[in-house]
Amino acid sequence: DGNGSLWLALNEGIAHVQLSSPISIFDEKNGLEGNVQDIVRYKGVLYAATGMGVYKLVTLKGGIGHAHFELLPDLKSQCWSLLSLADALLVSCNHGVFEIYEDKFGIITKKSAWQLLQSRQDVNRIYLGLDDGISSLYRSKNGWRDEGRLHGFDAEARTNAEDEKGRLWIGTVNR
Repeated sequence: DGNGSLWLALNEGIAHVQLSSPISIFDEKNGLEGNVQDIVRYKGVLYAATGMGVYKLVTLKGGIGHAHFELLPDLKSQCWSLLSLADALLVSCNHGVFEIYEDKFGIITKKSAWQLLQSRQDVNRIYLGLDDGISSLYRSKNGWRDEGRLHGFDAEARTNAEDEKGRLWIGTVNR
């Protein structure tokens, strides 16, 4: 258009691209491999969950060289969701839900979850969207406790949301 922007006609709506705005593209050339499922910033660092594991963006001091992604060791698994808490970074993968400590992983549960959601009503409760329902974890001063499944729901829970009244909304694949 006359302002130097590009307008894209898409299958569902339109997109406005400001060509003069700075962008960065990260892919396998910059160390990021696999399909990216989720990204989150934790303590100022960008993390990506992919089909190959969890990567973190490494920026070099003084602007020398290029920023790149590095695969965190010890968890080379398909990962789905990241959750940045005030004092922890959680990741859900095929082998369970893990807490990341200085680029090392500690297992919380062996349940594989599609999505992690922190409760708005109680920040110590984390909902897990599973293949066959919803489960929750609760963190106390003694660590994480598996609270088990929510009864009466057994569908694949891909997306979860909690409204301001504490009602849990669940997005499924086919229901």
